[in-house]
Order: sequence, then structure tokens, then C-alpha cells
Amino acid sequence: MNGYLVAEICSRYYPVSSTASRDARNADLTPTILPLDLISQADIQMHGFQNGLSTPVKLDNWQQLQKFFNKRGLLVPKALIDDTLKVSHHTHTRARARAEGERGGGWVSPRWR
Repeated sequence: MNGYLVAEICSRYYPVSSTASRDARNADLTPTILPLDLISQADIQMHGFQNGLSTPVKLDNWQQLQKFFNKRGLLVPKALIDDTLKVSHHTHTRARARAEGERGGGWVSPRWR
């Protein structure tokens, strides 16, 4: 898992920092309409995340999420994130090996079998 979906969920449910959201509530703004100065204070900005499969992309996404969790006081153990990265890599490697074994090492379109 590269953390992109977790970032999407957090950006939806934690759109701005706690002080900025308190200011927004005091200004009687709806949660979907935020002034530009509050948007710049957002904890999770999706343009900083990549939806990719490479290890550097996954590590970068999870590092950003870890900073967010720490800032919000959310207790997400580093071991949980590390295990998520390991399981993701292991699952991808096994699926790829299984696909290679079924295809005999080379890819052939199912239409031409």
C-alpha cells in the first residue's frame, strides 16, 4: 500500500489544522468552502502525494502521513507503517512470481492462447 488512499481519507476528514478549523467554525463557514488563507494551512495537500508503486514513492507518502499523524496527535506506530510497506512489497512480489509462472516466463495475450 502506497499510502495514497490513506492520504485521500485524511484530507477529506482533516481538511485543515485544528486552529484553522476552529477559526473557520467561528466564521460560520461550511466545511467545503474555505478561504484561501485556510487552504494554505491544510495538513494534507494531495498534490504532495503520488499514486505509484515504487518504493521511494511509498516511503515519501508514508513519511508525509507520519508527520501528519504526529502533528494531529494520532498514535500510529512506526512498526505498523513499516509492516504495511513490507506486506505490500511481499504481496506484489508473490503476485508477480505467480503470474510469471502461469505464463511460463513470457507474456501471451489470453486471446492468442
